[in-house]
Amino acid sequence: MKKYQLVFIIFLFLSSCSSFKKKSSSISLNILPLEKIGKRFVFEKYKTANEEFTYYYFPSKNKTDPIIINVQGSGCDSIYSKDKKGNVFGGLHLNIAEVAEFKSAVLAVEKPYVETYQESASPGDVNSCSNQFREKFNLSVWVKALATSLSEVIALQDLSPDRIIVFGHSEGASVAATLAASLPQVSHVIYAAGGGGNPLYEAFLRRKKNAQGNLKTEDNDIKEAINDWKQMLRAPENTQQLFWGHAAPYWLSRSKINSVEDLKMSLAKIYVVQGTNDLNVSIDASDLLVSELVIAGKDLEYKRIIGANHFFEINGEDRITQVISESLNWALKP
Repeated sequence: MKKYQLVFIIFLFLSSCSSFKKKSSSISLNILPLEKIGKRFVFEKYKTANEEFTYYYFPSKNKTDPIIINVQGSGCDSIYSKDKKGNVFGGLHLNIAEVAEFKSAVLAVEKPYVETYQESASPGDVNSCSNQFREKFNLSVWVKALATSLSEVIALQDLSPDRIIVFGHSEGASVAATLAASLPQVSHVIYAAGGGGNPLYEAFLRRKKNAQGNLKTEDNDIKEAINDWKQMLRAPENTQQLFWGHAAPYWLSRSKINSVEDLKMSLAKIYVVQGTNDLNVSIDASDLLVSELVIAGKDLEYKRIIGANHFFEINGEDRITQVISESLNWALKP
């Protein structure tokens, strides 16, 4: 299915009522118990009515308060983990809830084919993911899971949010852009460490940076990336052989997503934040994305964090709370 066919189908699926307020008798309140995490931010766990996507919801004080959707990065790890003592830990959605301070509801969705507390040996890629995840997970079903969960939580909780904010990190940033293009109700997109070029071009940029000025190494590495892509095209359904941590169907589906065009299509205001020392996603790709959006006249803020890596750390110091705080202050300002 082509990308814009997907966008159109999701738009029809959710936009039959522009406010998401239409309720269906097929939607039943399906709350699943989840261990308390801390004392302040306890998310309820739900399954959607039909596809049984799993999502976690933290309510705000008022039904008209904003909803913040957190979209995680690549891989098959759950957004919750549990240590040997039974202590439970969560992902960025907990940081977001802490920063939002009950002024916004927070929604986090588990990736399809991922169970709560599931952990892989190599987070961020699919080296140790199940065959089911490798074979069935794709960005189309992921966007559907996010859109369905959003629609159902608004209906079930009888919400009328004054804004819908999507916070996406890494792979989640490009998925957030696609979701915003699909749903005109999305008012703000926080695009964190998401790059902006096609995946092959971004592979070029990574190799150029890793070559550290050695032009011969750089040339060989770029040729190798081109050969890898050609090999993917020869076996586009092969889920067993991995390239750069993922199988061919994943990369080929990523190549059909254009974050620049998605963000141009969306009605959302845009906040792009990128570390200059990110080895996963080049600052050059982020600069390219921003330049295209500014030329297109989009309402955009751009925050370049000097020295920050892919997870917004600078010399081992964690800056993710600062990133979340600054971006949410931008999105939540009157």
